[in-house]
Amino acid sequence: MRKEEREALRLRVATFHNDTAGGNMKTTWNLKKKEGCCYSTVHRVIQRYVQFKATTDLPRSGRPRKLNNKQTKSIAFTVNNNSGISHRILSRRYNVDHRTIGRNLKQRTNIRPRQRIKAPKYVKNQEKRAQKHCGF
Repeated sequence: MRKEEREALRLRVATFHNDTAGGNMKTTWNLKKKEGCCYSTVHRVIQRYVQFKATTDLPRSGRPRKLNNKQTKSIAFTVNNNSGISHRILSRRYNVDHRTIGRNLKQRTNIRPRQRIKAPKYVKNQEKRAQKHCGF
């Protein structure tokens, strides 16, 4: 259920509880049960409405994220399309620690870090043989 749908459901339950049911919990739940809502959802919505007088999502407590969704999306795009970019380069670009980049990619986008393996250099003899057999 998306955020807009959750807020619309909360608003419907709260307005029905206040206007039609006259504050009766059992009447509200019986009608919403027919719509497919469970008792705990209806009860929690009504309690939150009584306590905070709001049906919308309130700001959450806790430390805010270092990278917002737009930045995380652009990091994921960069990692997917530029195979040579490292977490340290990205961390300098976004002004965060390189472990923050790795953690966000792992938890929020399911992208696993991989180490780039460079191909070994040719020895002069190998390079000449390769050119000879390729038709150069």
